[in-house]
Amino acid sequence: MGLFGLFGNKSKKIEDFTSRGAIILDVRSKGEYDQGAIPGSKHIPLQSVASKISEIKKWNKPVITCCASGMRSASALAS
Repeated sequence: MGLFGLFGNKSKKIEDFTSRGAIILDVRSKGEYDQGAIPGSKHIPLQSVASKISEIKKWNKPVITCCASGMRSASALAS
């Protein structure tokens, strides 16, 4: 069993959420984001999330945070 078997089809899961209006928020650094990101995702580096909360709330949609390992995206949720 490879990683695909352990974690499932993440791409399909992302499509399920975005097809229902969810927004993917990438909280990695600009350099990381520029190297590759989920198509259609929005980029706000973690250190800027707190100051952009009112902007994020105006989206009025579910938000899925992502980063490289899960640590920053978890921190973003706490903002």
